[in-house]
Amino acid sequence: MISTVIMKPYPDLIDSFREEVAQLKAIAKTPDAVDELYKEEEQLNFLAKFRDVLRMQNTLKTFNEFSEDLEGATLGIDEQTLLDYQSKYLDKREEVEAAERERRKKKPTTTDPGEGGGEDESEAEQFKFDFDFEIDLIKRDEVNVTYILNLIEKLKQGESNQKNYDLTRDMILNVLQTDPELRHKKQLFQDFIDTKLPKLKPDSEDQVEGFVKQQFNKFVVEKRKEAIELACQEMNADTDGFKALYEEYIYRNRLPDIKELLNVLSVKPKITARKAVAEQMREKMEELATVYESSET
Repeated sequence: MISTVIMKPYPDLIDSFREEVAQLKAIAKTPDAVDELYKEEEQLNFLAKFRDVLRMQNTLKTFNEFSEDLEGATLGIDEQTLLDYQSKYLDKREEVEAAERERRKKKPTTTDPGEGGGEDESEAEQFKFDFDFEIDLIKRDEVNVTYILNLIEKLKQGESNQKNYDLTRDMILNVLQTDPELRHKKQLFQDFIDTKLPKLKPDSEDQVEGFVKQQFNKFVVEKRKEAIELACQEMNADTDGFKALYEEYIYRNRLPDIKELLNVLSVKPKITARKAVAEQMREKMEELATVYESSET
């Protein structure tokens, strides 16, 4: 038997949305107020409530009237404020995930499979923080590296008008900041816009499109190389060895094991620290990949 899901009428959904927004603002009156949520419980409450707002927003997007009502500021919140909350949501999500990683690092491990009788208390406790962040709700399919580069091309073409240039630049950075996939690449794009873009001299305006993308790809390669070299200096790792492991990780989507990682270190850590050091190296690889991979077109 196929069940039928009946959607509520638009006015009822709007009332529910207003209520969710009111509850969100009761937790954090403004996006900036999210920074003042110091207790973990407060942060998780904010994440849960904004997730509810996102779900409602996702449903309401199917109605043509929603965009007009949002622009008309009749819903207790406007689109820009939603984006600002979204940016804080992503920041807090990362903070909670980082805190959970630290918990797992500090959690005592046992070598005897029979010791502890299965799942220990700390592992059971971690499920409390396995939070459903509903990131798919705030992904925008049209926003990707190519989309951003197209905006940067328009930025270059209109650089003679400083006011429009500044507005377009800020808009690009705002899009990057509020996108779950691209926010980690924001600094990379910002550096390119601020340090390289003004110096680019295509032969003609018609050549801006391919020229900007070509120069950005070169910029990514240079920055990736610099980042890998800096990471190796910080970790006292052999650059060629670390780079080979990193490229293997990107190609096979498999992080190196502890032995492979320790083999590229100039100074081997104490036995008790090896697992933690290897985990830090893996995290560095993931961080590099998040910023520099899939950045070229």
